[in-house]
Parts: sequence; structure tokens; C-alpha cells
Amino acid sequence: MIRNLIFIFLILALYQMWKGFTRGSKTKHFSQNNGLRQIDDEMVKDPHCQVYIPKSSAIKRHIAGQEHYFCSPTCAEKFKEQA
Repeated sequence: MIRNLIFIFLILALYQMWKGFTRGSKTKHFSQNNGLRQIDDEMVKDPHCQVYIPKSSAIKRHIAGQEHYFCSPTCAEKFKEQA
């Protein structure tokens, strides 16, 4: 009985390790600052719908000589129409 429990525990541990290795590119990068974890990504404000989004996932457009960041292509088009 105990041998089976140990075997199941080892299988679960190996699965968790494998899952961690396979999603490496999807994780955020963290830095330590006085013991606190912080995400190394700047938040930018969508000028059309006024929401904050991570700069790394924002849609970047050059409109009227300025660089703007949007949460979606729809917001980018609506902002461009209003400009």
C-alpha cells in the first residue's frame, strides 16, 4: 500500500516538473525588489477605451506622428477615425 502511494507521489511530482518546463515561454519575468516580486512589464493606457494593458501585449500604432498602444484592433481603428 505504501509503495503504491510513493509511486503515485513520484508520478505527480514528475508531471508537475514536466508541466513547468513545457510552459516556459508563457511565463512572465519577475524581479526581486526588497523582497517583493514585480512583473517586468510596463502598463500603458489605451487612448480610446481608457484601459491599462501590458505594453508587451498591446497593439502599437503610429497615428498623427505619435506612437499609441491599444488593447484591440477595434480600439485602434476607432481612435484613428476620431483623429
